Amino acid sequence: MSSGGALEALAVQADTLGQAPELDGAPPPGQAEGPPLESPNLGVIVLAFTTLREASCAMLGVKSPRESLNDQAIQTCAAVLAPVADKYGINLGAQLGPEVAAALVAGPILWNAYHQLELELKAKKAKPAAGIEEVTPRPGFDGHEAG
Repeated sequence: MSSGGALEALAVQADTLGQAPELDGAPPPGQAEGPPLESPNLGVIVLAFTTLREASCAMLGVKSPRESLNDQAIQTCAAVLAPVADKYGINLGAQLGPEVAAALVAGPILWNAYHQLELELKAKKAKPAAGIEEVTPRPGFDGHEAG
């Protein structure tokens, strides 16, 4: 292939970047036929649902969301919701930005760290200080010497 032909092929590929996949089943110019492209929304939806599940469990002190909204259920929801966002040209990852993604990931981690610290401090207050024994007075001893 001549360098002009290679540049032309690259230009065709560049023109197709960022475009929605063609619906007629034919691959975009310059691409071989293969498995369907994964939606950019799939991972964002899975992350959002998983974060919602884990945050609700941590903040409310419940476990049932892990059963009712298990990983398989989240994958199923994401698989049907992502194409809807794709159809309308919505890219949740680009719209949410790194700040929201950071909050979705760091939020539950920091909440768990706070909750664990709170539990540890409550347990520490409930126990007498280590190494200090409680002294019980002997019967009849009032702190004064007999005499």
